[in-house]
Amino acid sequence: MINNTYCKINEFHAKFIFMEVSFYELDSIKDIKVAPSRKMMEEFMPIFTEHNKCKPKAVKKLPTWVEKRCIFANRPFEQCTAEEIANYRSSKFSDFHILSLTGGMGVDDVAFEKNGNRVTSLDPDSCLNALFEFNAAKLGAKNIQRFTTTAEEFLAQNQATYQMVFIDPDRRTKAQRATSNIADYSPNIFELYKTYQMVAPIWLLKLSPMTDIDWLHNQFADKVDLEVICTPNEVKEIMLTLSKEARGLNTYVVVDNGLVSKWDGNGAIDYEKVSENVFFEPAPGILKCNFQRHMETIFQMKALNKYHTFFMGNALLPRWLGRSFRLLETIEGSLGAIQARLNALDIKQANITARNFVLDAVETRKKLNLKDGGEIYIFFTGKIQKVCYVCRKY
Repeated sequence: MINNTYCKINEFHAKFIFMEVSFYELDSIKDIKVAPSRKMMEEFMPIFTEHNKCKPKAVKKLPTWVEKRCIFANRPFEQCTAEEIANYRSSKFSDFHILSLTGGMGVDDVAFEKNGNRVTSLDPDSCLNALFEFNAAKLGAKNIQRFTTTAEEFLAQNQATYQMVFIDPDRRTKAQRATSNIADYSPNIFELYKTYQMVAPIWLLKLSPMTDIDWLHNQFADKVDLEVICTPNEVKEIMLTLSKEARGLNTYVVVDNGLVSKWDGNGAIDYEKVSENVFFEPAPGILKCNFQRHMETIFQMKALNKYHTFFMGNALLPRWLGRSFRLLETIEGSLGAIQARLNALDIKQANITARNFVLDAVETRKKLNLKDGGEIYIFFTGKIQKVCYVCRKY
């Protein structure tokens, strides 16, 4: 328990007093009866409110932190790494002294420490750092030293060297809007690397999933390797490794309940050959890496549009590469002709995906008067030659 330490979480202050007794026993603000004074209760309730708001999501995002009865605050929780992705990242490094320039909630710091690394961590918010110290004690993380300072201030006075520098920059602008423009990140990672790259032989950067990976390679020439880190069907982040050993490679990574699957776009992957036609939609991370163009040769799948976002073939691919469907029917022609055929098939409800089509998925559903959901999946493509593929999931 942290006493007499003020913690600024968003726009309020409160003391870490009697929290440990209350946060995991009480189910609602109405149940708060432990505060011995009105003043203390006023300080207690805002933190309790934010923690209660975060906790349902934290059960999935940070399960160990919930198990160890950590306390959460809204903004640092929203911006922190999911625990299983932090664990994957940390598994690549052991017995390092790591300089973490953007400590924040501390999920990556704790994961690095648990994998046998020593961490020097920075964050300019003294109150957030107090929250981190409270949680670190709960998690038994004893080899992390957190300093209240900015990355720029620390590096300007730093004389030490490290095995790795880790940065998870704030992607929100002054207007509090998330951005994928690296120039708007805080701190400015390009300036820091340009000025202080000799501080460590490896710089590890966590970037927005919206970042253009070709642009990144152009910025750093051949000194960077990229991993597009995903959970099933969602790109979570781009992890960029700057080092002399980097070879300019891209890797697609899926982390799913502790299981890690990887593909570099070229290597062979085991798959099942079937006699029937399979409709295949590559996972978002495959498209992000631009690996979909390798699928025709590696898996003998035929691309169904010029952007290689839909395929057909006799290969039943692993689920972490994308979604496979039984192809029920292919319909070509105008939207009117497509709607007439769907009516003839008595299809009134479907899951819609539209890529390189005249309308987006929402507009297409409205135009065809289809309800959302159900067991049928329809994929639309083509702006001149319109075509749709009616499918059912395996």
